[in-house]
Amino acid sequence: MDNIILTLTFIIYLLSLLMIIRFVFTPEWLSWVFPLVITLIFVISQAYQSFAIMKSENLDSDLFSQFPPFVTKANSALTALLISIFWLLSIILFYKAIKRNRKPKDKRREAMKNNYYGAQYTQLLEAKKMDYMKKIKKEEENFGFIKPTINKDGDKWVKLFDDDNEDNK
Repeated sequence: MDNIILTLTFIIYLLSLLMIIRFVFTPEWLSWVFPLVITLIFVISQAYQSFAIMKSENLDSDLFSQFPPFVTKANSALTALLISIFWLLSIILFYKAIKRNRKPKDKRREAMKNNYYGAQYTQLLEAKKMDYMKKIKKEEENFGFIKPTINKDGDKWVKLFDDDNEDNK
């Protein structure tokens, strides 16, 4: 029974660690550094306890002398489970408190920013269209609506194609 409770405690600590790692990638990441460190210490100590019991080693007080003083050995596995549940609930509560105090986004400002970027893109498209129209107009002025053929045998091929099409009719 102790193995099941210790494993469940370890899973709850891992769940809280994953939640904190997820919250580290939010704009308020700096406020999650301290809970991340504490949770890492909890996970390491719980993993050490769980693996020591799985190896059937006795847990003595020397085992926890390596950890900081605020991480203490629970008197029973059930107390450790309650502490882990309390820690998970406190993380959830901390997240809700931070989320409630977050400043709402200014929707008008966001809309103006999106409209500005849209206008810049439209302006770029219009500039490309104008450049293309200028190019076409310049070609019409220079060449009198007829583009010169680059191939010197162009007329021969056109005549051959026209003659071939007249024969098929």
